[in-house]
Amino acid sequence: MSHPPDPRAIDEADAPGSDSEASEPPVGEGEDDHVILWMLSLTPTQRLEVAQGFVDSVRMLRDGLRS
Repeated sequence: MSHPPDPRAIDEADAPGSDSEASEPPVGEGEDDHVILWMLSLTPTQRLEVAQGFVDSVRMLRDGLRS
């Protein structure tokens, strides 16, 4: 049985504050791992921005608007 990747072992190039933006999640073993590792690579401010984007999208859908 394989163990999930260690989130602390994210490549420094993908670390927050590096030259590469956290625009694409790093590849994990499964779909959930992929998203979890991506969120862990974001700063708290970036995580809030992502969450706010989800909230805005849900509000637009509930109001019958499209982006």
